[in-house]
Amino acid sequence: MQKYTLLVPLTLNGETALVLKNRPSFLAGKWNFIGGKVDEGESYETAALREYAEETGVTIIQSDLKKLVNFATIQGTGYEIQVFAIRADYMEVNDVKTTTDEFVKAWPIAEVMRMAVKDPAWLDADLIYLLAMARVALSGSSIKATITR
Repeated sequence: MQKYTLLVPLTLNGETALVLKNRPSFLAGKWNFIGGKVDEGESYETAALREYAEETGVTIIQSDLKKLVNFATIQGTGYEIQVFAIRADYMEVNDVKTTTDEFVKAWPIAEVMRMAVKDPAWLDADLIYLLAMARVALSGSSIKATITR
């Protein structure tokens, strides 16, 4: 089973970071949160730290991560995604730099929500749920959610 990690960074100023994906093909041209494949022998947390550094140029530590949810396929391709929220108060809009060949940008959350409503193909709807979950989780409140397909 292929494993992936996804990070939802949030600032106190109401910003998040998204990556304009060029791979895999089903994500090409869409915005997504930071993340990628978990390499052989890596934990989800270690992969999250590595992916965050690669895609933002910022090094974080494991205690910065707050686990949100696991997604796993029931049938089909067989993959699992572990999603983390991270408080990224150092991040400024347009001040995020990547070390990969993909483009990363910090966005005001309100703008992400507007763009997702205006053009649903721009951002996967599940990411809006994750953004909302991350906002609650990082606020210190508790949340319980079930996402079904």
